[in-house]
Order: sequence, then structure tokens, then C-alpha cells
Amino acid sequence: MGGAGSCEYEAPSSRPMRAESGEHGGVVKRGLWLGILGSLLVVCAGIAIALTALGVRIGLTRTLLTTDAAIVSRLQTVLDPIRSLHVEGYQNKDWCRNLTYSKGAFSDTTEPATCDVFQRPGRPFGAQAQRDFEALRQALDTTGFEVERLYVEYGPGNDIAVAEFDGHCPFCSAVNYVYSPRYKIDVPDQGFPVDQDWFYFEEHGPL
Repeated sequence: MGGAGSCEYEAPSSRPMRAESGEHGGVVKRGLWLGILGSLLVVCAGIAIALTALGVRIGLTRTLLTTDAAIVSRLQTVLDPIRSLHVEGYQNKDWCRNLTYSKGAFSDTTEPATCDVFQRPGRPFGAQAQRDFEALRQALDTTGFEVERLYVEYGPGNDIAVAEFDGHCPFCSAVNYVYSPRYKIDVPDQGFPVDQDWFYFEEHGPL
């Protein structure tokens, strides 16, 4: 059994196998970390591209528009007629004409759910309301800024506290000029002060 010519069974050592297992685990971990790092780089690159695109869109819009100060000076001229009519809301689009003011709320649209967005439901335009709408539209047209929506809030003494002029924008959802004497409301993060009473901001949808 244990003589000179007998063969003895020797159990293979487990240490080399553990070493191989450890080396394999290290490779897997390195691969996992490299994958995570690669994913983070892709995400960061995507964010950088998106921010660059947003900046380009803002820059193009502001370049194509007349200077802010010139637009604001013309919009300033329509504040008196807005105040005299006590306009609260106005919209002028192909599918939506809306005027909410001292004489009532009037609307001409096939989509009242999205056109009549002011506090009072609109009814069909009468002759006087139609004349007032046209007078306001013509006054806004003289500014050279294509106003699609107008929202107005009043303070004591029928003074305008906030007037927001929303216009067409070629590279964004909307361009907005806001009149708020001495900034009674906060300027949005993407806002650009024009003077002590006016600021500008853009609305952007998905890139």
C-alpha cells in the first residue's frame, strides 16, 4: 500500500485557483468601473451639448430681434391705451382672438379650452368689443413686436403692476417682454433686465 512502488494521490492545491479567481474578479471590477466612467463621460458630453445648443438658440433669437431697449421704448407707448381700456388679457392668433377688459370677456375661437385662458369665460365679440380689439391690435402692431398674448395685472389707482407681452419666437416657444415698475415681481433665472421697469425672457421647449 505504502511501498516504494506505490503511487500516492496528492490533492491539488487550491491556492492557484483562488489566485485565478481573484485575478478574474479584478478584471471584472476594472471593466465595471470603466463602463461607469464611460457612461458618465457620455452624460456630461450630452449636457454640455444641450447647454451649448440652448445658448446658441438664445443668442440667435436676441440677434434676430431688434435691440431690447428699442422694443421696450415702443411697447411703453401702448401702456396708456391698455390702462384706459383696463385690459386684463389679449390674444391674437389664427385660431384664437380674445379680449378681456373693462367691458367684459370676448372670444372668437374653435378651441375655447386653450384660447379662453383668462379668469372670465369669453362670449362672442359685439360691435364695440370688436372695435376695441382692433384699436388695441393696431396699437400693438405699431411697436414692431409681434404680440400674440398680453397679460396685465393692476395695482392701486388702476396703475399697471405687471404687463407681460408674449411674442413669436423663431428659435424658442415664446419671447416675453415684461413691464413691472421697479420689478414688483422677480426676474426669472433666464431673464435679462432691460431697464429698471422692463425685463426680457424666453420660454424654451425640448431641444
